[in-house]
Amino acid sequence: MEAETEGGLQMGPGTLYGSLDRMLRAKLVAESEGKDESAPHSERRRYYRLTDFGSRVLRAEVGRLDRTMAVARRKRLTLRHSFSSL
Repeated sequence: MEAETEGGLQMGPGTLYGSLDRMLRAKLVAESEGKDESAPHSERRRYYRLTDFGSRVLRAEVGRLDRTMAVARRKRLTLRHSFSSL
């Protein structure tokens, strides 16, 4: 997570596994066999995939965030506009 967000989001194991548990219970993700079905799996390693429902929820959330950012840009509230005036 930290690498994907270039250090912008850091998540400890408790937060990660708590989030995964909540997403499993909400049926947003499901356990899967992993990337390579023939690869040996560690007893401790778990793989997850986004469910169809999870994909719909994700698309709705991305749309909501896009609309929020559009408002912020119109009102010149984005960081790009804020820092350019310094």
